[in-house]
Amino acid sequence: PGGSLPEKIEYKVPVKKNDEPIYLGYIGVDDFEIRGALPVLTLIVQKFNGKFKIKLFGDKLSEKLIKDYNLSDVIQEEGWVDVIHGQSKIQTVDVFLLLKEKLETAVMGWPNKLGDYLSYGRPVMISPYGDLKHFVNKYPDGFIVIDRNDNNDIEKTLNNILNNKLDLLEMGRYNRLLAENVISWDA
Repeated sequence: PGGSLPEKIEYKVPVKKNDEPIYLGYIGVDDFEIRGALPVLTLIVQKFNGKFKIKLFGDKLSEKLIKDYNLSDVIQEEGWVDVIHGQSKIQTVDVFLLLKEKLETAVMGWPNKLGDYLSYGRPVMISPYGDLKHFVNKYPDGFIVIDRNDNNDIEKTLNNILNNKLDLLEMGRYNRLLAENVISWDA
């Protein structure tokens, strides 16, 4: 697998206030990349508005896409943030997203953002694809596996997050340890 930079990304335990939404995060986003997460975002708009917010780090989404999917109330666009120098913004994320459409180009390889996600010590909501299937199967404890094509599965997962049926803190700690001991360039 690709590497991570835990020696440069400080692990901070997320602190939540009761009235705050759950922040999902996506690093390296643009109109093409976000398509894989649209089933989750659409369901949040329809059934969970106000309970989840999505922090997007990367290019601004087009106004057309935001309008077509009614995303204006659920997304918070942060722009490009350096994963090392912009840590305070990224550390506000509770769960990172790694959801891709099933494309030929998504079959192989290791996305750099996964190393960043693990270094930050947060759970990753993922619909495993390509080379990531083996890694997620081998180290499942920090991943929230969903079928991005199954709205019932997505809704159940979002409810589990809201109802504290998943220990996000422990999952994040597990991922930080993966970053330090399994995928770090120094591991």
